[in-house]
Parts: sequence; C-alpha cells; structure tokens
Amino acid sequence: MWTKLQDDGLIESWAAYFLEAHGGDLAGFFLLHGDRDKLAQIRATEEMDDVILRAGMVVDRIGVVGAITGARIESSMGRFLANASDLA
Repeated sequence: MWTKLQDDGLIESWAAYFLEAHGGDLAGFFLLHGDRDKLAQIRATEEMDDVILRAGMVVDRIGVVGAITGARIESSMGRFLANASDLA
C-alpha cells in the first residue's frame, strides 16, 4: 500500500522499522513522509480504516500517530518554548 501511495504522489517516501526485543510494547513501525494535509486525507479514507482494522486482528496495540519532522521542528519548538515560558 505504501509503495502505491508513493507511486501515486500521495506520499514522498516511506520506510519500515523493526525493533530489537527491548521489553517494550513497540516492535516496529512504518514511517511515511509527505505533506501534512495529504497524510491527513490518507488517514481519513476507508481503505486506511480497513488496513488498521485488519492489522489489529493480528497485531497487538496498533496505532497511527502523526509526527513533526524537518523544517516544522524549528517552529514547533518555538511554540513549545513560548508556551512553556508562559507557565513559568
């Protein structure tokens, strides 16, 4: 599915990560890179709902979560620091 999304121009790239045994819940994940709005649209499709539903039948504790990377890190950190200083 990820390769098709990339071929269709809906994501920029993707990578799979499988973690060594470490005693935690996370055994691996797929990281998709792309435009924030396009990723949000993908997450809202029935196709993605079905992928998550099927995966949940064979994988414990499946989840989908957004992340901030690249150029958005600086602005996000700036917002975090501004809000943190308001609390002090």
